[in-house]
Amino acid sequence: MTKYTKLFKFKVVQDYLTTSLGLKLIARKYQIKSYTTVNKWIRQYQHFGTEGLEVRRPGKVYD
Repeated sequence: MTKYTKLFKFKVVQDYLTTSLGLKLIARKYQIKSYTTVNKWIRQYQHFGTEGLEVRRPGKVYD
């Protein structure tokens, strides 16, 4: 199970982009421990759109 859904990430990013709140205040508002997480979501959204906010699961490695 993931900690944050795509919809939640999108909501956070949109809140940041449409308000004058800074990264730290947005992180605090949504109870995200690190503002760098929010910054990463914003960069992913700006580069890849909503697909950048998809939950990615690492592939399994078999020996």
